[in-house]
Order: sequence, then structure tokens, then C-alpha cells
Amino acid sequence: MKTTLMCIVVVFLVSTKAFAKKGLFGTDERVHKIEDLTLRGAQGEELYLGYRTTSLFIFFGAYLKDEGYVLGVKGSYGTYYPLEETQIKSLQEKGSLPSPLPPYKIDLFDYLFGYSLWIMIVILGGLQLLKYRYRTKERPKKAV
Repeated sequence: MKTTLMCIVVVFLVSTKAFAKKGLFGTDERVHKIEDLTLRGAQGEELYLGYRTTSLFIFFGAYLKDEGYVLGVKGSYGTYYPLEETQIKSLQEKGSLPSPLPPYKIDLFDYLFGYSLWIMIVILGGLQLLKYRYRTKERPKKAV
């Protein structure tokens, strides 16, 4: 039972993008693309409208935070320009950003990785409860 559980944990860790990129500890910041823009960056790079999420990993994902809209740089993983409300309104008035901004939704996959620590705690706790329950049922009663 322990060997099987350890194999499952190792496979889960190795398969996560966060493990491959960041290791077991630290934050993982991701920029998700919403749509392409004609707007150019400070160095003339092509930009897209996106949103940013940040996850904290302690062996598994402890939390996922939605950081809001950003201007992502095409062809550069994780590079972005932060957007504040005043900048958004100014760019919308110039016609560089759509008005209203398109809504976005964080993927279920991102939530699963972002909160995988808590999911694993619930699974392991549930397995331990089942193990305890069946262990107490299987014990023979002492003869009186």
C-alpha cells in the first residue's frame, strides 16, 4: 500500500509543469493569453491581452491567486507589462484595448495544480480513515 501511494505521489510530482520548471518550493507566475493586440511594447515587441496567475508550491500547490489583466509579450514566456485601471481606460480611449475588456476564466486544470496540496491532504487523510475503519472491523473480538 505504501509503495503504491509513493509511486502515485512521485508520478504526480514529475508530471506537473511546476515541478519541472520550479522544483518543489516557490512561486510560479503564468501569463495566459486572451487575444492578440495591434499594440506594441516599449521595445517594439508584439503584445497580447492576457491575465496573470501566481501559485505557491510547497511540494504541491498551496494556493492560486488571480492577478488580473496584463499585456503579455509574444514569444517570451512569462514576460508582461502590468495593467492598472487608469492605463486600461487610457488604452481603451485610444482604441488599443477592447472596450469592455473580454472576460476570462481560470481553467480547472490551473485550479487543480494551484490547490493540489490540499487535494492530496484530503486524499491521504481519507485513505488513512478508510484504512483505520477496515482495520478495526477486521480485528477479531476477544473471547470472554
